Amino acid sequence: MTKERKEYPIKISPEILELLGPSLYSNIYYVLAELIANSYDADAQNVWIDITDNSISVEDDGNGMSYDEGDINVYLSVAKSTRNTDDDSTSKQLKRPKMGRKGIGKLAALAISDRVNVMTKSKLDNDVSGFILSRTVPKNDKLVPLLDNQITFKHIKDGGTRVEMLSPEFELPKQLATFKRNIVKFFPNVGKDFVIHVWREDEKVEIDNFVSSMGQTLDSLIIYGKDFSNIEDYFRKNSSKYAKKNYKKKEVQTKKYIIKNKNGEEEKRELQVKGWIGTYSSTRGLKADKNFDFPDNFLAIYSHEKLGQFNILQQIGANRLYEVYVVGQFYVDEFEETSLPDMALSNRQGYKVDDIRYTTFLEIARKSLSDVLQLKQKALTLKKEGQEKSKKERRKKEERALEESVEKGITAISTVVEQKGDLHRVINEVLTDMGIKKISVDKDSKKILLSHTQDDAKLNDIIYSLLQFNGFEPKEIIYTNSGDVASSVPYGVGIYDYLRDFFIQTYSKKPIFVVYIYSDNSCASPGVMHEVGAGWIVQTDHGVVKAGTNFPTQPLDIDKRFAEVILDKEDVFCTDVGF
Repeated sequence: MTKERKEYPIKISPEILELLGPSLYSNIYYVLAELIANSYDADAQNVWIDITDNSISVEDDGNGMSYDEGDINVYLSVAKSTRNTDDDSTSKQLKRPKMGRKGIGKLAALAISDRVNVMTKSKLDNDVSGFILSRTVPKNDKLVPLLDNQITFKHIKDGGTRVEMLSPEFELPKQLATFKRNIVKFFPNVGKDFVIHVWREDEKVEIDNFVSSMGQTLDSLIIYGKDFSNIEDYFRKNSSKYAKKNYKKKEVQTKKYIIKNKNGEEEKRELQVKGWIGTYSSTRGLKADKNFDFPDNFLAIYSHEKLGQFNILQQIGANRLYEVYVVGQFYVDEFEETSLPDMALSNRQGYKVDDIRYTTFLEIARKSLSDVLQLKQKALTLKKEGQEKSKKERRKKEERALEESVEKGITAISTVVEQKGDLHRVINEVLTDMGIKKISVDKDSKKILLSHTQDDAKLNDIIYSLLQFNGFEPKEIIYTNSGDVASSVPYGVGIYDYLRDFFIQTYSKKPIFVVYIYSDNSCASPGVMHEVGAGWIVQTDHGVVKAGTNFPTQPLDIDKRFAEVILDKEDVFCTDVGF
């Protein structure tokens, strides 16, 4: 007797809709993005999102679906791949790279509503069809059809599709501007050929430009590739004069890797990454991640023009201070290559992190993040240096005004004495005017100069820190090797010109003090010797820190007891006197 071969048939119950529909997507924006992506793949040039108290609808002017041509059967084939060859990887008319792949995007609507009306009109044969998509499928596995009088379109005539979600279980933000700012992050390809319209009662917004939705200026920018003139123009128009120097244009980033294709064959391939990364000039006004709102600082991955993962900052960042300013978009079409295994998660909210394409991409992304953070540091330095330069110019102007006020006052007093006028009133006016100007001059004046050589950086930094510990602010100290812009020489100003101004007493008469750090390197440093001479000529009050084997000599004030420290290659020691 022949033993029959065992068979193991599998049947997927339509009840899978009840399980997957509500749980696939954690966020209404991801749901709407799936529906908009379907419209894009159908060659729609316009998508309308209509919001009422009782429904949310997505309607497009795409190709629509024909019942007779089998389009609706394809649409209702859940989890059947829609991209298997190069031919079906692009849209029918406009040959756009298709965003959809898994065949489950139509279930997204069930995350919002238990009842979804799907209505469509084919441009090919004007066929009109409609049915109710529900989490609970009838026992005969057939969806309930919509009657002809129930199939209505609000925006289209020639053809397209309308997906109407009744009694939505998600709420949208009250401000359409907020909605626009979030949804545009999914579709940076919006433009004249693909516009998203959002309607709610009498309020309407159009989403046709990603850049205009940023709402913040950038102070650094790196572009990879040639397709991002919109970001480049935005940066050039809106960035400050200091930030304009922080722009770099690079080639598309590439990295070779080996992977097995869908047929199990190994291929040598090249991963290409294009896009841009930048930093905001300020965090003021940037949204936080609240109520499933997308933050404004993010590094997103796009593939085939659609958002694949919103933010990879946590994966490639190191909790550095300036990471909160970062924003960018990386385009990696290799992630959606038809001939390679599908690496996207089922909910389209990320990728398989152990895929060789993903790990290869992260190497490029980490380098890009490091590069842009260096530009951010440069941007802040240039900004601070510019502010210091402006402050110095303002202080000079105020000092000249004080000088003129003194001379004017002397002339006024002399005139009153000669004419025997109201001397008391004139003197009071003159002194008041001079006092106001003197306060203004004093406000931004430096108090302390650290006279040092660069070779003694370790000791110099210690003394600089001690001054701050004892109440001095960086803006009151001149320390030319400081990493703090407030204490260093302003950008674009000659160091000796700046120091000369420090030694010259102005009408302010504000006390200034020099700390001479006298080491074995000092005598060989022309800069230190010039500072010693300048201080001696104008008799600037000063103190000495002995930091070597050589003893300080005149014209330094060596009659007073001075601090002593001992330097070696690794450590700094303090004597009893120094302490």
